[in-house]
Amino acid sequence: MSAVRGHAAALAVVLMAAACTNTPPTTNNASPRPTTSAARPTTSPSALAAPGPTNVGTFDAVHAAQVLGPSVGLIIANGRGSSTAEGSGFVFSTQGGTSYVLTNNHVVEGATRLQADIPDGRHSVTSLQGTDPLEDLAVLKVGDPLPAPQLAVST
Repeated sequence: MSAVRGHAAALAVVLMAAACTNTPPTTNNASPRPTTSAARPTTSPSALAAPGPTNVGTFDAVHAAQVLGPSVGLIIANGRGSSTAEGSGFVFSTQGGTSYVLTNNHVVEGATRLQADIPDGRHSVTSLQGTDPLEDLAVLKVGDPLPAPQLAVST
């Protein structure tokens, strides 16, 4: 399971770098993002383009939420009998028609049926691909192409 641990560590580094990068994702919105809470628009976050970070070199939580939010969903783990566990999951890769979701091992441990509910309204049955109980990580496979964020722009 050291491969899952290595991938999870790499993913955490990439997420932090993506949220702090000087190169914003491509957007059609040329106006800068408001920096005060009083000036924030009243439209839903999913309707907004994700502008680049406003504080170069510092973590911009608002930008990170706008970029990563569509790929974070609810994981529902049904166990034997009537036991159910819920937790969050993050789509970290989509290849062809298959997506991979990172979640916590304690959420999926002992589950007989797993489902991922993504913010765009899709509900997908998933299969467990691997776990790392020591690091409390699990990787799920989804047979649908779910939204995975662009984590960084390489040059």
